[in-house]
Amino acid sequence: MKINYDEVYQVELINELSARVYGRLLNICIKAGYDLDGSVAKFF
Repeated sequence: MKINYDEVYQVELINELSARVYGRLLNICIKAGYDLDGSVAKFF
């Protein structure tokens, strides 16, 4: 069985990017929460 390294690389790249984007979004949400003095409840 021959492994297609391009495909493997693409999957790794997508995983890396999505993890990075998710981390950044999470960070923004946390910072926004702190900026609002923890009044995040009004968003829910």
